[in-house]
Amino acid sequence: MKTDYINDFNALSRSFDLDISFKTIDIEGHKSFDLLSCPFKSTADFVYPESGDYSSKGSTFTALLKYYLSTNTYSNELIFNELENPDKNVMENNKFRIPIFKPAGNRRFNRAVILLHGLNEKRWEKYLPWALRIMEETDSPVILFPIAFHMNRAPEAWGSPRDMMKVAAERKNFVNEGTQTSFLNAALSHRIQFAPHRFFSSGLQTYYDIISLIDEIRLGTHPFLERNCKFDFFSYSIGASLTEVLLTSNQNNYFENSNAFLFCGGAALDTADPVSKTIIDKAAYTELFSWFGTLFESVTEMSRRVRDIFFQDLPEVLNFKSFLFYDRMQSFREASLRKMSGNIMVLGLDKDKVFPPASTRKTIKGFNEDIDIEVGSMDFPFEYRHEDPFPLLNSQHPELNAGFEEVFSKACSFLNKTA
Repeated sequence: MKTDYINDFNALSRSFDLDISFKTIDIEGHKSFDLLSCPFKSTADFVYPESGDYSSKGSTFTALLKYYLSTNTYSNELIFNELENPDKNVMENNKFRIPIFKPAGNRRFNRAVILLHGLNEKRWEKYLPWALRIMEETDSPVILFPIAFHMNRAPEAWGSPRDMMKVAAERKNFVNEGTQTSFLNAALSHRIQFAPHRFFSSGLQTYYDIISLIDEIRLGTHPFLERNCKFDFFSYSIGASLTEVLLTSNQNNYFENSNAFLFCGGAALDTADPVSKTIIDKAAYTELFSWFGTLFESVTEMSRRVRDIFFQDLPEVLNFKSFLFYDRMQSFREASLRKMSGNIMVLGLDKDKVFPPASTRKTIKGFNEDIDIEVGSMDFPFEYRHEDPFPLLNSQHPELNAGFEEVFSKACSFLNKTA
């Protein structure tokens, strides 16, 4: 199939509208396909602290935070909601729409591919050509599932450059210079620094949401997915980390035969470096990993709800913890990965500074490099970054098309293999 990545991106971006529940799309060079926007309601708000997002910090911290917010109006109104709207009640996060690409027509499918995105992303456009190619090459629906408080699960203001420039200006007065604070990462950085459990809670909510979606499909009443539908994954960046937890936990045996292609992700998180103006700033990331450390040492700084969940011996919790630090729970993690041999393929990019290929290989292949999972890396003859592997401003269209083609040919070939 001949690739014209930029034209496909532009055409898909014009057609994409989450407010339209169903339409058939015709794009030059492609067969007609259906684009759906399906409503979903999360019931996994139990992962959030019952007594409030900042209760674990104590009354002194809360008083200081209120004082800070009293003099930082935009942060108060746009991010912290005057401390009156806890995460578990955020409407956009609990009731949202899931975009789905599927081949046109009325047939039912016994397989679907779940596409998971990266950290701190607010718009789906980047992933539309990815979903189209996967749908075409696998002849299967592609479910673009949003991580909690990302994409269309986040308040609209968090994705507004005008609003977030005001928040970033306030945050720059709060943190040290050189922390990579920007309007792009201000919302996530603010939220994580003041309540780092959110990284875990939002990840776990997404985990349970995906399980809930499959629970519904297993009832046999879905309009185009069979009751025993197989679910494969194309997962990018932090989405790869979530996929590792899903597959190694294998709740209800839902992923017994699933294949997962992990692109630019999969390393233990302490070997990654997401600090950048587009993802998260240094002050927030430092606080996050300080909190991660307490998960192995102390429960005193966690609110009861988070503590009760995180210290249960649930497979999803243990697997989540095992991918935080390379040198902790290493034997547990490697035993889990060995069970997935043949079902996971990993591809990195040589110039990726967020999830460096060497770090990913070290995690996935194991200490002795003897875990039977294919881990590769490649490079492109054009400038790119982890956050933007296929840059639209690239004037080298043939090279861009060739790079996209190589990645997705590998991915779809792997996803199409019989487990």
